[in-house]
Amino acid sequence: MKTRVGALERWHQHRVERNRRALVQLLRRTADRAHDTARLPHRREALHYRAAAVRTPLLELAAILEHAHDPDRASVAELRDLLSNDRDSPLYNAKIPAAELDKALQRIRAELTSSRPA
Repeated sequence: MKTRVGALERWHQHRVERNRRALVQLLRRTADRAHDTARLPHRREALHYRAAAVRTPLLELAAILEHAHDPDRASVAELRDLLSNDRDSPLYNAKIPAAELDKALQRIRAELTSSRPA
């Protein structure tokens, strides 16, 4: 039974790492596409100008997340939601003030950097 628990823990850790790498790639892809409107779907029009405005923070978050040993789960979930929720994310929804995007990214960065070991 102990071997099975160890295998489940390794599988879970592998899955967490894979998901984190995918999120890092999504952050970088979003930042890279910020200046390339030809590759953006029409329904994500707000993404272009908002992603362009926060390109540097997106790349910084990607680097922080890539090197984080045990990132704050709530921050990772909030970041994933910010990048994928078309309706409720200030990155995609033009009805949500752009300042909300800045606040969210600052909050996520603060949580991720405070969860790093000294």
